[in-house]
Amino acid sequence: MLKAVETVRNRAMGFLKASKTFGVLRSSLENYVNHKIIQDAEVLCSTKLGRKCVLPDELESKLAEYRMVMEERFYGLRTNDIRSLVFQISSQKQLETPFLRRQRSSR
Repeated sequence: MLKAVETVRNRAMGFLKASKTFGVLRSSLENYVNHKIIQDAEVLCSTKLGRKCVLPDELESKLAEYRMVMEERFYGLRTNDIRSLVFQISSQKQLETPFLRRQRSSR
């Protein structure tokens, strides 16, 4: 990503060619290049863009390992299963989350 950002900023390549050459997403490359606040490409590429993670890195890696174990046992977890697990973990650990605590209405 760092080389791709520097190449585009130096106008040696366009977004599309640089994304194909360096194997990065064009939209992500555009976000990094067009980020006006941080001019240093090295600092920019080490900065996380997007939403803040709900779980700490340690818990997130444990959840990823659990997902892989379940996959090896032919019990793949769906996206909603993972979300439910994250919600349960964050509730037990009393982590601050963006999740809403809604009660389901019975029909």
